[in-house]
Amino acid sequence: MSKRILIAMVAGVLCAAADRGDDIADELELRLANEYAPILFYDADEPNLPASLDRFLSRAELWFFSEYCRPQQVRIMKWADARLSDLMRPSCRVPGEVIHWQGTRSSEKKSTFYLTNVPEKERRGGEDRDAWTTYIHAYRNDLGGITLQYWRFYSYNSSYFLGSAVEFGAHGGDWEAIHVVLKPSAPDRFAPAQIRLLGHHDILTKPWNEVLVEDGHPLISCEKGGHTSGLMTGKELSERSHRIEHQSWTGGQVRWPGGRVAVFGSVAMLGQKTMPRAGMEWLRYSGLWGMRENSGWYPLYRSGYWGPAFNETGLRKDGFISAWCEGISGSGSIVIRKECYADAVVP
Repeated sequence: MSKRILIAMVAGVLCAAADRGDDIADELELRLANEYAPILFYDADEPNLPASLDRFLSRAELWFFSEYCRPQQVRIMKWADARLSDLMRPSCRVPGEVIHWQGTRSSEKKSTFYLTNVPEKERRGGEDRDAWTTYIHAYRNDLGGITLQYWRFYSYNSSYFLGSAVEFGAHGGDWEAIHVVLKPSAPDRFAPAQIRLLGHHDILTKPWNEVLVEDGHPLISCEKGGHTSGLMTGKELSERSHRIEHQSWTGGQVRWPGGRVAVFGSVAMLGQKTMPRAGMEWLRYSGLWGMRENSGWYPLYRSGYWGPAFNETGLRKDGFISAWCEGISGSGSIVIRKECYADAVVP
């Protein structure tokens, strides 16, 4: 084999490893992610700030729930002891039907793996530097540009109605995101075209000219407790000193009312569900990021939520996971089918 051919083969392998299946060079993805990283604003008394994912997973226990089995709930193991193997359980609903912890999505949470809730004293979040990590998912989009997703993790989701805390809708584990949709503006250059805001059920798309920005960074208001993303208004911006402000790019600051400031911002690239980066293998986990409740009022709505690659926000009737893949190019390909749909769906 010639030296030239060997060099080309090595370069190809390195390139594939660098872009982790998204056809975007690491350097470009990281530069764009920092360039358009949002500035997030939280209420001063927000009960659930971003949390350390590593701390959460180091303490979490993996359980299985099926309303068709007896007993309905079974402890599997500590997450830290889990391996990327064929861990599965029978659903007890249909003979031969099994629930895989990586790939099977239970749309009604009737047969699913789940992670236990953190103790109440740990639900505040924001406890250390890595709690403020923003997780980046990027892909080529159908505008010919790049979509940047900015995901943030919370160990708990409180629920409020007319300003008062309510039990309905509160649950363990929450992932929220915004999408910055870039279009091509010149060779290897991009410009923002749209922003997508993940709500409780739907994704709201707005043109970029409706977004308040500072130095190119969109200003995002995070709903108290529930974390739904909204665009900051001029009135809200005039009161920013009364809010917790998170500059989510690498080297960004976290500012608290009263003047306390820390340099906590950082970004971490996820890769793809089918090809996650080292340390991000949890992307393949298709269960709930919080306990599956099975008693009391509305247990379904007080149960955990799905992670980024299996998120229900904007989920289409055919199972396309819009929160993870909206506007992705080549949406009809077999590769995209694997990336943007669960391997199996059960009730």
